[in-house]
Amino acid sequence: MTTGYLPISRSAIHESGSGVPVAVLPAVDGQRPPCGECPESGPIALADAVIRYRSPALRIVIADAVCLADLPARVAQLHASKIEVLDIRLYTPCAGSTTRIAALDYERALLIEHLFRAVDAQEIADLHRRYATVTQRLDRIATGGAR
Repeated sequence: MTTGYLPISRSAIHESGSGVPVAVLPAVDGQRPPCGECPESGPIALADAVIRYRSPALRIVIADAVCLADLPARVAQLHASKIEVLDIRLYTPCAGSTTRIAALDYERALLIEHLFRAVDAQEIADLHRRYATVTQRLDRIATGGAR
């Protein structure tokens, strides 16, 4: 099955320390939608991830696009509501299967796992910066600037 996302399998999912499933495989999509959690009264960021969960009421799989700042709170809200989170897929500017791309995607997944456990504002800001740096490296690879 080919969609805008790489296929996911249970073997490709970690369980983070907080019990949050984080897909190692990135979402591959040229256009990042706006975050569905950002308040309309302020600036709306582009989504960094897609949270896929099963809606108990509708009995379908829903995909919410969220920015990095809203990701932990949205997942916590779903868990508090006892809603099953299937996976979290990260948008990537670089589709491919080289060792370098796989390593950078894996590093981003680990940074997301650390983000779920972070409590200090400085640590959270550092994780956001590190995530942006790794994403910029992927962007340079995608545009042919670095390998």
